[in-house]
Amino acid sequence: MILMTGTSIAQAIPILVSPILTRLYTPEEFGIFAIYMSIVNIIAVIATGRYELAIIVPKNQSDAVNLLALSLSISLFVTSLFAIIILLFNESIADWFNN
Repeated sequence: MILMTGTSIAQAIPILVSPILTRLYTPEEFGIFAIYMSIVNIIAVIATGRYELAIIVPKNQSDAVNLLALSLSISLFVTSLFAIIILLFNESIADWFNN
């Protein structure tokens, strides 16, 4: 019941907020946001290696801690890599999105 309630609330929030957001932002800005979120979701899978789902599986604590450290290490590396790329090519990326 708790899981179902949490999922329902998580899906209801964007529906309730969408009338406000549609008055603040244009359809073009929503399109840029959708592209951005698609890219971020793909990078998030790469960044964590999806190890965050495996942290709760191990029977002993040390394996879970090792998985946590691995996930954080991969995430830190990928985040640093993309931060450098964005810092170097921010103008090109903005031009690519016509923004």
